[in-house]
Amino acid sequence: IGRITTGGTVTIYTDATIHSPSGITSGPDGALWFTNHYGNSIGRITTGGTVTSYTDPSINGPDSITTGPDGALWFTNSAGNSIGRITTSGAVTSYTAPSINDPESITTGPDGALWFSNSKGNSKLTNSGNSIGRITTGGTVTSYTDATIHFASGITNGPDGALWFTNYFGDSIGRIQVVAPPPFTSAPALTSTSQDATFAWMIPLAIPFTCSLDSAPYVPCTSPRTYHGLAAGPHTFCIQANGTPPPVCTAWTIVSPGKPVVSILGVTVSGSAATVSFTADQLAPRFTCSLDGAAYKSCSSPLTYHGLAPGIHTVSVLATNFAGDTSAASALQAFAIP
Repeated sequence: IGRITTGGTVTIYTDATIHSPSGITSGPDGALWFTNHYGNSIGRITTGGTVTSYTDPSINGPDSITTGPDGALWFTNSAGNSIGRITTSGAVTSYTAPSINDPESITTGPDGALWFSNSKGNSKLTNSGNSIGRITTGGTVTSYTDATIHFASGITNGPDGALWFTNYFGDSIGRIQVVAPPPFTSAPALTSTSQDATFAWMIPLAIPFTCSLDSAPYVPCTSPRTYHGLAAGPHTFCIQANGTPPPVCTAWTIVSPGKPVVSILGVTVSGSAATVSFTADQLAPRFTCSLDGAAYKSCSSPLTYHGLAPGIHTVSVLATNFAGDTSAASALQAFAIP
């Protein structure tokens, strides 16, 4: 393994376990991780030159390696037709799928998945098996094919939120668009008493996002995104990668702490009808009303009663907030029908 300073000074590190090293990347643990293609192993070297080798029966002709969004190292097994994952403690997992065919390069995409190139099928001189693959950190594999993909080799994240790759035998550069934004890494709980809300999502590279709160027009935004002074009630927040549908959305409800207190604003009498106006100190999705001790029924303000008999009547109102808390005491108001 070689090291060269920006001033051009070269240092070489050797070890009996280093055999035909191919790909190398900086690991999440501050060391360098590399593949030993013909050694069928994954190597780790500290910046001081200490080498550790990890072997597993599933490691077969490893080529490219990258740090994944889950804190593990992901690599291609070109001879094993599989994608490998190794933790910083050395635990290896192998993922296979019919569409994984001689994978060569691998990179972390802007959507929180790993993207890799399937360099060839049974022959370098045919277009058989040439594709771009995507694997989630849970191991779900998707394959993307196109007639222009011919012996796909290197692949990397582009500054535009797409994946860019080389077509070795196609004498061309390919680009594949990632349209789905990554999932949220931080968002409010389903119910919250806070009038502030912060959202964060994974962005391995700076790609453009647009955001929308409560169906407002989408505007450019970055992660994290914070809103202040939101009203009690239901809310929805959505993001789009590169301004391209479909969006990813999350919903939550802001609830006011404590039980709501109802106030009757007044009663207007007209003949045998009475209209009652009321409100609560919290945004309440549900009111229930009772006239003269009858059962409570769903109601909203203003509420009009018709055909009332002459005499004194009493209306009672309760409120229930988004947390399901109901008023500790009802608001009462007496009025007279002449």
